[in-house]
Amino acid sequence: MTDYRFSIRINDKGGVPFRDYTPEILRKLFLESKTGANFELMSLIEGLTFLGYFIYCNVSKQPEKYDKVLKNTKEGSFASVIDKLFEVKVITEDMQLQLHQYREKRNSVVHNWLNFKDPLNSDFRSYSYDEALDQLFVCGMETLGMLHKEIVPSKDTWSEYVKKVSGKSVI
Repeated sequence: MTDYRFSIRINDKGGVPFRDYTPEILRKLFLESKTGANFELMSLIEGLTFLGYFIYCNVSKQPEKYDKVLKNTKEGSFASVIDKLFEVKVITEDMQLQLHQYREKRNSVVHNWLNFKDPLNSDFRSYSYDEALDQLFVCGMETLGMLHKEIVPSKDTWSEYVKKVSGKSVI
């Protein structure tokens, strides 16, 4: 597994740190619960993707675009938001492909898990949910390792980020 360095801190509404995600913390969670770790990764990856579009819409002074995403399930699908971020050049083509690869793996795991209710379904006799969770986690860590660089600007790179998403520089 590639060694990524990131720290994603989520604060509660009062600004108090609620969760701090690092590769080490996610790997430790994976050892305790593969399903739990993958659920956290899904939340982070989808959340950062939507956050990227939210930031773009607000920085480019087009908040109505984000409102449209929130109100329309087709426009607001994970796949659609990934493509929108690529179209407006917030993410690279490599990032778009990586996000879609992750989304497909995520869908496969989630949809197959839901189908385990039917033990007579022969398609799942050789399916290893445990192996699928391993593959999803590896892909998720790679995706998050790439995504955080394109979506979460640091204080040092904020003006560059604003320029990238709006075409204007700020002081």
